[in-house]
Amino acid sequence: LMPARFVAPSMNARTGRTNSAEAAMEYTFTLKYRLHDHDGDEEALIDQLFEAGCDDALPGIGQSGRLALAFAREAGSATVALESAIADVREAVDNAELVEVLSD
Repeated sequence: LMPARFVAPSMNARTGRTNSAEAAMEYTFTLKYRLHDHDGDEEALIDQLFEAGCDDALPGIGQSGRLALAFAREAGSATVALESAIADVREAVDNAELVEVLSD
């Protein structure tokens, strides 16, 4: 994952922590999931993702049983950005199976 742009140190809206010790970068990547037992309520799914911290992702739900999330996530490293995004999705949709990770 390559940083998309430099972001000045600021407070993280999700954690409330200030990352003043290290500058954050914005990392862009896409996570693709297979949804098991999805009831088809896409609006509720998007709300769950937003509430779990995926407000920095653009969801794609055009194919039944699939979910793609294009993230632009601020973090101290690419690893932190990716791991936190995966954890946020897992919190929102526990039946989602990660099938592909794409670096933008």
